Amino acid sequence: MEYGQYLNIATIPTYQIHTYLVDPIYLQKYMKSAFPDERFKQMFLHALNENNAEQMLESLETLVSYVLKQMGGFHIDGWHVKSPIEG
Repeated sequence: MEYGQYLNIATIPTYQIHTYLVDPIYLQKYMKSAFPDERFKQMFLHALNENNAEQMLESLETLVSYVLKQMGGFHIDGWHVKSPIEG
């Protein structure tokens, strides 16, 4: 949501995000323009399709780093996402 606001696109309901990113009929139906950051889109879709919890967390860290860099940068050397991984 924050990155979408930063890119100045309309907020998409959470349950419609996947459809918004992959279905051109959705874009026509709701008169939306395609998500402007193709790299983020591909990274996000990859993360959604990940089945392995550790790789999912790795994808999340990659997405967060990417978004922060796109939004002007923020880097704390050695930061980690602290979230329990259920197996």
